[in-house]
Amino acid sequence: MYAVVMCPNCRKDRIIQMETESTACPYCGSRTRTKEIIVRYRNEDIGIVRSVFAKATGFTAPEKEKGKDNKTDPDPMSTLEYNYGKAKGVDKLICLAQGLTDIKGTFTVDDIEMFEPGKGEDIIEKMINALMVIENRPGAFSSPKNFR
Repeated sequence: MYAVVMCPNCRKDRIIQMETESTACPYCGSRTRTKEIIVRYRNEDIGIVRSVFAKATGFTAPEKEKGKDNKTDPDPMSTLEYNYGKAKGVDKLICLAQGLTDIKGTFTVDDIEMFEPGKGEDIIEKMINALMVIENRPGAFSSPKNFR
């Protein structure tokens, strides 16, 4: 089940998967238990939920580029959170490194803490040791292009 929800902290709308135990807001970073979040609309079909989200927020997908399948996710952080939750072992680290790089370009320990509170430093160290991320500037990391 997917839903358009409102963050109780910053009051911005986004899409989440209702089966997750908690969700982190991509706008303000606050974490909320899914069963306590304000649901504006829910449906089993993600396409319908995205359509409702687009109409409610004014989100418009960019025009399709020639030869590319352009499926734009109006809430990529929720998608990353879902994919990260489903991954196991080292795939969790790869998912997080690549996902945060794709969404943000560079990310910080605080971005990782949204997914694993209190474990950001340890996760970054594991990613660096496995050459999954590089430090672009002090405190800013990204997944190298040749890794992906």
